[in-house]
Amino acid sequence: MRNVEYSKRNPHPKFKHSFQNQARAISEIKPHKLSEIVHQEKDRFSTGFSEMDSVLGGGIVPGSVALLAGDPGIGKSTLLLQML
Repeated sequence: MRNVEYSKRNPHPKFKHSFQNQARAISEIKPHKLSEIVHQEKDRFSTGFSEMDSVLGGGIVPGSVALLAGDPGIGKSTLLLQML
């Protein structure tokens, strides 16, 4: 096992990171078939825009995060301001 002690600039100089543990954790991640995923109905609240609700699967799930991305000037901020 290889441990690396961080430099003096690190606020936690005694903290050691194990590359072996990280590699083991990553190797334990297994892909799942879409057919194996169980659908769970969640309460959602409407954005006020039917198309946006459709894209989000019926609205926004409380506690979730949605990323709105696009080219500059496409209207991301305008859309979000209209939802307030």
